[in-house]
Amino acid sequence: MGRRGPLDAPSVMTGVYVALLACGVGSVLGLERAVLLVGGLLGWLVIAFALTARPWVWVVLGRQRLLSVPTIVAFGPAIGLAMALQTGVVGDAWRTSLYVSVALMLLGVGIHVTGTSAYARQAAGDRSISWECRADATRRRRTRLASWIAALVAVLGLVATVEFGLPSLVSVMAAGVAGGLWGSLGQRLTFDVCEHGLQRRQPGVGGTQFTPWEQFDGYRETDGAVILERRWWVDHRLAADEVPRAARDALEAAIGS
Repeated sequence: MGRRGPLDAPSVMTGVYVALLACGVGSVLGLERAVLLVGGLLGWLVIAFALTARPWVWVVLGRQRLLSVPTIVAFGPAIGLAMALQTGVVGDAWRTSLYVSVALMLLGVGIHVTGTSAYARQAAGDRSISWECRADATRRRRTRLASWIAALVAVLGLVATVEFGLPSLVSVMAAGVAGGLWGSLGQRLTFDVCEHGLQRRQPGVGGTQFTPWEQFDGYRETDGAVILERRWWVDHRLAADEVPRAARDALEAAIGS
């Protein structure tokens, strides 16, 4: 393994997130730019070094499913400000706040991806079996249907924008969702059966997802699918002909029926 650097990615991104949020609040309160710059830089360094020295934080946040909170916190203001600016409810003076909210939302996505990977590295334990496979035919059919619905919403939103002057944000978001769903069709994921849970990742793409065994409710097989039932979440449906027998036995032993 390579030598670990002085700072890790989720800690750096969290430091930037908190510093940017504090600078935004300070700007609204009327603090001078020099104070915001120095304070933000110092805050970023303190938080980044503090979190890097405490890697267990990512395990706690991952187990409590709190790694998506930074994205959710920024998503509401970003959407609200975008709609308000498009409809003229607020003036251009709020445009900077919109840019800050979008930046925070993107940083939140980065914290979620890198933080989840850090959680997986520490919590997964030893790896026993790995394989690649696609979702089963039922999941691919549902994804294709959802993508068509999103595309239809995007088209209707565009018509509403052109004909009635409604905000274009809905059509843009629907188009993004449709594109993401289409891109996931036929996607192959790598699965790892580990000591304490199941890891999954997309080959060539950074970021590893990890699910502890206790978050699964059951294991079952059908003619075309291996189904890993999730508690309070969407089940994993894997193409049965692409899951090796050794992997099926390991999953059934770890999850149970």
